[in-house]
Amino acid sequence: LHVRSRRQRQMCIRDRVKVEGVINHGMHLYKDFIDQTKRLDIALLLVAGHDFESTTKLFDYIALKKPIVIISSSGHLSSIMREYLGNFPYIVLEDAHDFKTQIDDLISVHNSFDYNSFNIKRFSRANSLGKLELLLED
Repeated sequence: LHVRSRRQRQMCIRDRVKVEGVINHGMHLYKDFIDQTKRLDIALLLVAGHDFESTTKLFDYIALKKPIVIISSSGHLSSIMREYLGNFPYIVLEDAHDFKTQIDDLISVHNSFDYNSFNIKRFSRANSLGKLELLLED
């Protein structure tokens, strides 16, 4: 899902990009994205694997306690994303090779993972804004 403002959603042409086997749901409000993500068993994150790369969807998935399948076009994951994830349930895929086995392993880790011991509050928007306020005060 693409998260955009109401005006950006109205400007979006939903059927512009067509990929066989992929359903383009167009752009959604952030609230709709969160509501739909809550219903998922697994979250999907597409990345290029560059060291400067980070995505706020990562924080949303962590906060919602969703195991994450990360597909990286380079086969790598940025060091900052690895740091954020720590021991959180996720896998990084370069391609679809052995996809089912890896998904089964991820679900197994997810089912036994102690989400209560993982500090998800450090990824909240309120916490991030607090850190930004501190930086701006300096």
